Amino acid sequence: HYFIQSNLRNDETGRSSPLMKDAIAKVSGRHSPRLHPGGPGSGGTGSGSGGPGSGGTGSVGLESSGVTVSQFQQIMDKIAGFQEENRAQIAGFQEENRAQNQQMIQNQQEFLTKIEKNTADIGELRAENKGLREKVEVLEEQMVKLDQYSRKDVVIMTGLDFTAGENHHQLQQKVVQIYNTLTGKTLTINDFIAIHRNGNRMKANGRPPSVTIKFIRFADKDILFDKNVIRRRQTTLEDIRFHHCLSPGMIAIQNRIDAHSRVKFVNYMGCSRHFSVCIKSNSPDSNDVFLNRIENYSQFLLELENVNS
Repeated sequence: HYFIQSNLRNDETGRSSPLMKDAIAKVSGRHSPRLHPGGPGSGGTGSGSGGPGSGGTGSVGLESSGVTVSQFQQIMDKIAGFQEENRAQIAGFQEENRAQNQQMIQNQQEFLTKIEKNTADIGELRAENKGLREKVEVLEEQMVKLDQYSRKDVVIMTGLDFTAGENHHQLQQKVVQIYNTLTGKTLTINDFIAIHRNGNRMKANGRPPSVTIKFIRFADKDILFDKNVIRRRQTTLEDIRFHHCLSPGMIAIQNRIDAHSRVKFVNYMGCSRHFSVCIKSNSPDSNDVFLNRIENYSQFLLELENVNS
């Protein structure tokens, strides 16, 4: 129809002419009175052009409407060509869409394959990192133990009076005298590896600088933490305190355990180089519980879980 309308226009007006309307009706299968004028007569289906009085509804030829058979055939051929071209284009579009869809499916499969591979790689990396972290934790724990072992015969003394101009020999004499007074032994300077002040002036809080003492024999150091010696020190030299020389790693472990809500206090046991942890009772009717030989925070949590259970 569009083709006919674009080729059968009336003069310069651009409006559809009667002949064009008849051609449209013919192509559409709708019979127009102009194509079937049928004159008065005796009836019949005469196949001729039909004249007045000849009877019938004889079909008027396309030539009488201004469109020849060859022109009409050309129109139909062009319409068929358009249809064929449209079918070809549609088939081409469908084939292109199928190719695109297939490519999209292939890309999606490749993408999913990469995701699965990356997921597997991530799982392997996580497992590897976990193993490395565990190894690092073991190495750190070993380093802490080695560092602390090197301090096993070292003690820190606090509260010893400090005077300006104090020399090294005077300090040694005072430390040895105090030690022998508390322990009842008769050690000399030769029984110590080192005795020195940790600073040469009074602290900001008015306390004297501490003293580091390193013994030749661990037993001589350990006796300072005997109950009888501690009791004697508290009555005769109440300002003097002796402390185990803890490594930074052991101090971090002690502080972490001590910060737990269930912990009452934490003591470092120099003889075994472990912590003794006092766990507060949950009820007034039960006693406090002691966790002994605690080496690290993980072990502390496990032992605490056993207590809770």
